[in-house]
Amino acid sequence: MSEGFNYLKKAINFLAARSWETKNVSLLDAITLYIVENTGVEYAFIDLYDDQVDGAVSTLSICHEGNIIENITYDLAGTPCEHVTNRSFCSHHLDVQQKFPNDQMLKDLRIASYAGTPTYSNDGNVNGLIGIMHDGEFDELKVSSLIQIFSPITGAYIETIASSNLVTSYENMLSKLSALQLRHISGTHRILFNDFLDLILSATGSEYGLIGEVAFTPSGKPFLQVNAITNILWGVETQEKFLEINSVGQKLVNFKGMFDTCNMVNEIIISDDVLAASTVKKEPQRTVELNEFVGIPLKNEDKIIGMIGLAKKPDHPEIQMKAKIEVFVHSIEVILKSINAQKNFQTLQKSERQTSEALDLHAIVSSTDRQGKITYVNDMFCKISGYSRDELLGKTHSLINSGEHSKKFYQEMYNVITAGKTWVGEFKNRTKTDGYYWVRSTIHPLVSAKGKIDGYISIRTDITAEKEAYEEQLLETLQKDTFISNISHELRTPLNGIVGFATMLDGTDLSSEQREYLDNLELSADLLERQLNQIVALKNIDTSVRGTCYLDETVGNIMKILKPLMSPKNISATINMDAKYLIDSDVDIVQSVLQNILVNAVKYNKQDGTITLSTQAKGPSVEISIKDSGVGIPEANKANIFKRFTRGRHSNSNIPGTGLGLAIVKERLDAIGGAISFSSDGKSFTEFQITLPILKMS
Repeated sequence: MSEGFNYLKKAINFLAARSWETKNVSLLDAITLYIVENTGVEYAFIDLYDDQVDGAVSTLSICHEGNIIENITYDLAGTPCEHVTNRSFCSHHLDVQQKFPNDQMLKDLRIASYAGTPTYSNDGNVNGLIGIMHDGEFDELKVSSLIQIFSPITGAYIETIASSNLVTSYENMLSKLSALQLRHISGTHRILFNDFLDLILSATGSEYGLIGEVAFTPSGKPFLQVNAITNILWGVETQEKFLEINSVGQKLVNFKGMFDTCNMVNEIIISDDVLAASTVKKEPQRTVELNEFVGIPLKNEDKIIGMIGLAKKPDHPEIQMKAKIEVFVHSIEVILKSINAQKNFQTLQKSERQTSEALDLHAIVSSTDRQGKITYVNDMFCKISGYSRDELLGKTHSLINSGEHSKKFYQEMYNVITAGKTWVGEFKNRTKTDGYYWVRSTIHPLVSAKGKIDGYISIRTDITAEKEAYEEQLLETLQKDTFISNISHELRTPLNGIVGFATMLDGTDLSSEQREYLDNLELSADLLERQLNQIVALKNIDTSVRGTCYLDETVGNIMKILKPLMSPKNISATINMDAKYLIDSDVDIVQSVLQNILVNAVKYNKQDGTITLSTQAKGPSVEISIKDSGVGIPEANKANIFKRFTRGRHSNSNIPGTGLGLAIVKERLDAIGGAISFSSDGKSFTEFQITLPILKMS
């Protein structure tokens, strides 16, 4: 049984035991005392309502902080009690004075919250109310359940005050109600509803009836789940079938006239022809002729949660709707509400349990009190820290402090959470064995209803692997930067010598062939120096200053530089340019991109190999195809070909290379709005497609 129903069981036992008789107090005083003691509210009261007396209301019992005080009379108009007489339950949390500004009593007593429910006489009229007043918040589930479960016996007792001749009959009936409600709290719902139905049939003079609660099909269509029903639909030959389904509850989906009409009008309905009021197409033919039918909706505020159905034979006296039916209606409503509340509570418990299990599998969770002492840790916390739950509870998180973070870091965190805000950040923590782990943490303050911080909850995610990978990447980057700097230093010395000697040769008498060689040497040295500067800066080329260049001239200069590299392998080059393109990019970038691809096409080509460069306009761009007859790119290398320090072709070959060329090409093309892709069979060819933006073509 859930803890939420213990107080209901206790209240029913209180009624059934008649314990007030031994305490020298009246039943009504005992009820108000019980409510105050078991809900913690400031006031509980019971009123006598008389609609014949000009709106005046007299209290029959008032309990203030555990003491019965003197009764009063007051005007009903403009008070929350006036609204209670028109509703089954009325509640106002912390705003009752704003809702009823003319109620001076609320101001005088400094009342902030109010709840009340009407009590009923035997003819179904409101004869009083039972309610509470409090200076703060209250537990609505507990208060509403208690005052509504006391409502029937209170209404009956008030009735006895006006009609003393009914005392004996009401006490007998209420004794039965108390016994039935006690059985409900014990969980025997099936027998409970059958006994309720017997009492209702007796009290109303009905011969046949049912009690059902509203349920829903998987598609959301409502139907009546019958918890108790008399044997009116079945013949003698199907008696065993009736007993079988009646023991577990019938699902009546065909009672359109009976259930759907109640559901639609939300009021008591009466029909003289029950056959016309219900549809029984799928049920066996009944053997009993019926005449008058009454449908009484059971409600939770304005929502129908069930129904009582009554019927009689022809020529039988009319069903006595003005008998004790209202008392039973409200008792059954309270029981159905509590059954639904229990179902909802169990569903919530299941949902919370599943959520907690899912959270425990993923996150490291802990909570602390206001002083930071640990009050809860989940299994993941124990597993990652190496501490047992007993070693952690009652300690502070300083137990796992790694010393990584400064006092200022922790002070800034405490400033955030003690201000009632959520802090998000990363911690490096220490394990019990002096290891460490990193977590990404969210710390949220737990704030009470009065706005005070009661503690903190922390939800963390293990990011140790992520941190280690980041640190490895930083180290790798540092090593690569050092490598690049070394390359720059080592290459600039011989490069300066080449440039110096080329300058000296430029001042001597040279043949035309020698002059051509010298020009190519100077062009290569100049390009090499620019490439060296760009390697050091990698992608930090200033692309905001956009120059232009003609593609045919740039390709021509590159082919002059490559001529000495192509000769030893007898490699032939074919240039097919379909137009003259003005490229929307600086010449250094375009030359760097194309030269990288063409140099690779020479380096990895075969003896007597070929290189083909062709162009084709593609809208505002030109697509350049460079195809060689070399060794190709292995399948295993294709995925990483544009990453830095990755060799695209056969890495175990004796051909020198740093693995930077294609990475630089990709980064520079991305910077200017270009693109690159490739295809290769891994053994006999490689073809690159390079896209460059153009300004015009001719």
